[in-house]
Amino acid sequence: MARRVVKQSQACGLVAISHRLDSPGAERREQGLRVARRLLKGVAALQHRGTESCGLALGRHWLQDGNEFHAILNVRNLGLVDAPLARRVPGFEQAGNYDELTHLVGKVHGGVAHVRYVTSGHGFLRYTQPFPSGNERDPDFSIVFNGNLTNYHSLRRELEGKGFKPKTNVDTELIAELLRRGMLQQPARRNEPAIVRGVRYAQARLKGAYSVAAYTREGELVAFRDFLAYRPLKLGKLHSRHVVASETVALDAMSAKYVRDVEPGEIFFVGSDGRQKSFKAAAPRRVEGSQTCIFESIYFMHHNSVERGLPVWFHRARFGAAVAGKALENIRKADARLAAEIDSARESGPPEGVLVVPVPRSGIPQGVGLAMALGLRVSRQPERDSEIFGKAAEMARDAGLPAAVRGFARRFTRHALSDHPAILRKLRTQRSFIAPKGLQKGEVDRKFLFNAREVAGKDILLVDDTIVRGTTMPRLVRKLREAGARSVHVVTPAPPILAACFMGTAMNSEELIAHKALTAVQKARLQPEGGGLSERELKALDGKVSAAVAKRIGADSVTYGDIPVMLKAAGLAPCGHPRGDRACTSCFTGSYAEPVDAQAAPGVRKRK
Repeated sequence: MARRVVKQSQACGLVAISHRLDSPGAERREQGLRVARRLLKGVAALQHRGTESCGLALGRHWLQDGNEFHAILNVRNLGLVDAPLARRVPGFEQAGNYDELTHLVGKVHGGVAHVRYVTSGHGFLRYTQPFPSGNERDPDFSIVFNGNLTNYHSLRRELEGKGFKPKTNVDTELIAELLRRGMLQQPARRNEPAIVRGVRYAQARLKGAYSVAAYTREGELVAFRDFLAYRPLKLGKLHSRHVVASETVALDAMSAKYVRDVEPGEIFFVGSDGRQKSFKAAAPRRVEGSQTCIFESIYFMHHNSVERGLPVWFHRARFGAAVAGKALENIRKADARLAAEIDSARESGPPEGVLVVPVPRSGIPQGVGLAMALGLRVSRQPERDSEIFGKAAEMARDAGLPAAVRGFARRFTRHALSDHPAILRKLRTQRSFIAPKGLQKGEVDRKFLFNAREVAGKDILLVDDTIVRGTTMPRLVRKLREAGARSVHVVTPAPPILAACFMGTAMNSEELIAHKALTAVQKARLQPEGGGLSERELKALDGKVSAAVAKRIGADSVTYGDIPVMLKAAGLAPCGHPRGDRACTSCFTGSYAEPVDAQAAPGVRKRK
């Protein structure tokens, strides 16, 4: 009989700071407290990537009876990166200077930190990262991870057959065990640290998406990615320290300067002396370039993070502009009067009765981009959500950027706004997509306020980054109608999400609203062994899916973006392109770049 194992799939954010040994003694004493605080600042800047739990591991050493000791202090907490996490570090909040902190925890030289959202099962402290290897109170190293292993079950069976007894059901524990075994079992190479041997051993056995950082008891930092670089991993410098983070917004929060991305398959190592080396593991098969998850640019990344040389909000604004023509044609099919009003905007200016309303905060740049392309007025945003316009103004003045980029940014800052916001998002509310399953429905009802004075009597183009489960959108449409909207047309620059993600995003095909519009045969094609749907087949399905989703959410029309148009706006090549920077679009097509075990999908899996 099959034994039932609930695998805790995770999508997360991580940061790490390396050891620094070469600073003067007095300066180094003061930096230890700043290392811990900067880790907290960095991981707090990634709160949008996970709200279920958080943690940090501090590499520390101290002198006792003339002997020097090294250890890792692992601190983990359920919930947000806030005072509760800081309070779990002994004396952290009370320490006015470094000497007071070292009296309790030793001198802090570096470490790793993590935020997590869980996509199946429940949240427990034992699943929280950083994950310690060996003795939890005195680990050999602590590890943080973002992604999803597609061979988790076969790997777990293999390790159990060799005597390993897992304490959890998370990918991170298996990665830590592989690192440990590689450090012990692999033959030593000249000038290659033991932790790097462990990484080589692990990379030869791991399948799927993984961005990982680990900090050892000896003060070494290692960071590595899978060979297609599905999940982001950035490198930065903070004086002479090296910093690793999931996004550049975390580097900014730590006052670190972005240097480059960790390369696909690269092993980035910093020793306890602060010196850095890069190693390249042998790829299990021939791969060239990267295959980045497009959902990072669409949704996960903070809008102020930089990706492919430009801010994420800029990419999203271009997504919105790129879908404008298709949105107008769909509106024309549903309401010729409204389409004629929009057509007139190019000559007579924005019509008073039509308003583009971005869903705050996820749809703001896309909504402005759409409004720019159609010549419509866009709903004003409260001051706390208007920082994008300030960033756009800075880009417009940056002579180092191409003229086309500066021009787009200039038009973005000058575009016509309404007098008041149409939708307000309440403070201290979290993204409903990453909220724990039981809280998603309630989170939607709690976090928005609607301004009837701005909405009543108008045709609304409601814009969001994507429609995944359809949890948020039906309630937004209903509330806008209750506020007096004459019509509500929904626009998302992302294509319909039809298939499960096996690479670290919490999307199970059965819960996807667009997937429900398909036939049984089409659904079978979207399974890992089904081969996926071609571009021609997806284009033929577009109208059917849009109509079905519009009916389900109560909208007058729904417009989805197209894969080729979106990739062109993002500056990425399609999945399957022979080389270069590609995008993983498997969740749109069901076509996967490498063999996938169906048990690897988010949710409950059976272990054979």
